[in-house]
Amino acid sequence: MRYLIGVDAGGTKTIAVVYNMEGFRLAAFSTGPGNLTAGGDAARANLVGAVEGAMAALEKGRPSPEGRETPEGQKTPEGCFIGVGMAGFDPAVTPQAVKTLLEGRFGVPTVAVDDGQLALCAAHGLGDGIVVIAGTGSIAYGRHGKTLVRRAGWGHMLGDRGSGWSVAADALRLALDDEDEGRPMSELTRALLREAGKTRLRELVELTYREPKGALASLASAVAQRASADDHAAGEILVHAGAELAELAAGLAGRLGLVEPQVACGGSMLTHNEIVRTAFAGELKELCPGARVLTETLEPTRGALALYKAQEGA
Repeated sequence: MRYLIGVDAGGTKTIAVVYNMEGFRLAAFSTGPGNLTAGGDAARANLVGAVEGAMAALEKGRPSPEGRETPEGQKTPEGCFIGVGMAGFDPAVTPQAVKTLLEGRFGVPTVAVDDGQLALCAAHGLGDGIVVIAGTGSIAYGRHGKTLVRRAGWGHMLGDRGSGWSVAADALRLALDDEDEGRPMSELTRALLREAGKTRLRELVELTYREPKGALASLASAVAQRASADDHAAGEILVHAGAELAELAAGLAGRLGLVEPQVACGGSMLTHNEIVRTAFAGELKELCPGARVLTETLEPTRGALALYKAQEGA
């Protein structure tokens, strides 16, 4: 039997999923952040560990394991292919770095692309369409024929519009404005402090500058909680995030000449936050009336099948 391993290496976690050639999910394993650009040796270890863990989970579920031994003794399924989507992707460096790391470790063909491109492949195969991903960070990808276009995904300092990081940062900015103007601490600020396990606003500032971006992005859940309690400021932050993500999709549709694009959504901000998703769909309808937002749950690792087909010329 031939296998595909799809790997989604993000800024918060890395997940590897083993599929058969029909796309049936067989095993999975997750580790920590896998962004090689930002994570260095720790990210490399997480990337390898996720693939190793997924293969080990597959072997446990198979009574008669078949495969070949890697140098460390882990069996690699025969006919295996690894497709990786990575946050912080640098086209001049990342493909070869991932190929060298994983092919050297597992001895099987490996292709690495941007995490947004992997999600695009998962949603639309090699066909036309758009995908918008908003989790810790954000990115959008679109394809029309052989033309592939990306928007955003430039990291939290420059381009993670509508992401968990930007939502939490917007809430923290409001808290700092209150501090500067001598206003009482808002319930939204108190929620941020509780979620972070902090007692002083200064500690949130230190967290922002000293910790990985996922630390601040995780506080987006506190904004969502306050919005669900009818906190106007929290709700406005989430509506703004949804509108920004819609602008990414509409901009791609315009550049690609897609009049009635199918738009897939991924990442926690769009899949788990009803306010963001509703604002996204509403604004997108205004900006691109022919767009259709897909409701299916997006599993980015499934994009490995399209990467395999592209490599094989199928």
